[in-house]
Amino acid sequence: MMRIEAKSSEKAQRSLNFAGSAFLPSLASLRFFAALYVACWHVSLVWQNFSFFAAFSRAGWIGVSFFFILSGFVLMWNFNIDGNKKDFICRRIARIYPLHWLCLFIVIALYLATGKGMSGYHGNYIETFANFLLVHDWVLIGNIAQTWNGVSWTLSCEWFFYLVAVFLFMRMLKARHELHWILISLWILLVMLNIISLTQGWAGMSKFMHMHPVFRLFEFTVGAYGAMLVKNGFKFRNRFFALTLSTVPIALYCLLGSRPYGNFLISAVMPGFLLLIISFANLDISAQKLWTHSTRLVLLGESSYSFYMLHAIILGVTNSFILRRI
Repeated sequence: MMRIEAKSSEKAQRSLNFAGSAFLPSLASLRFFAALYVACWHVSLVWQNFSFFAAFSRAGWIGVSFFFILSGFVLMWNFNIDGNKKDFICRRIARIYPLHWLCLFIVIALYLATGKGMSGYHGNYIETFANFLLVHDWVLIGNIAQTWNGVSWTLSCEWFFYLVAVFLFMRMLKARHELHWILISLWILLVMLNIISLTQGWAGMSKFMHMHPVFRLFEFTVGAYGAMLVKNGFKFRNRFFALTLSTVPIALYCLLGSRPYGNFLISAVMPGFLLLIISFANLDISAQKLWTHSTRLVLLGESSYSFYMLHAIILGVTNSFILRRI
């Protein structure tokens, strides 16, 4: 009996230990659309003359939530429990820091040349150093999270995720049988905290929940859980249902246009975003030909990180030096 249980345990462990060598092109393509929606939101903040576009883009920031969930999924999909943990961190550093430093150099140079912050708040020496290290979103004091290249606050969250990923994934793999109940309980807790902070007028608490990596870690964990499900044979291919579940809360938010409900939107779209990612992953695994396999879309998705980091700078420069002179 013990031998049978041991074999069963080894089989389950091999399944969970599988490093997803198969490239999932659809997920790269979806990343581009999320980045584009975030960019649309920033465009609508600068150019507010187009009311329909502004209404459509009002929830564009929710693309960040999709990024976080997708990031957790992809990292868990490729996670190898026996892999070198130092290599994991080194690869993450090589991926995110060089472009971040380039963008930071550009915006500081533009500020020194023009006296204008092109894509974020002007930071002091301490804030700039924290930004350089990508820890500026970890302590939400004043506007430190959005100094210089404002979008880098999400990258600071990602860096936090990467640092805890190995520990988190190990715990998730050990608690896989109870994990869905843990995540549901945490989701309910987040919703309750949103209600309390909103009804009590705790703006600081709402901002903390919206931006701090400790709270945004939940989306990363949800995505990692989705990868675990797919690795263990979970099938879900109804893209229409997943898309509906994602877009209905976004459409309602755009119609209401009330920023205080932003944290509720994050909670509301999680199930839809997760199922959407799982559905495309399942279809990719089944080798079904999809429109998301377009070479151009995949390339756009793979370059979406660069687009995301640079778009706010380009928008700021365009608005300051071109459009205001027309």
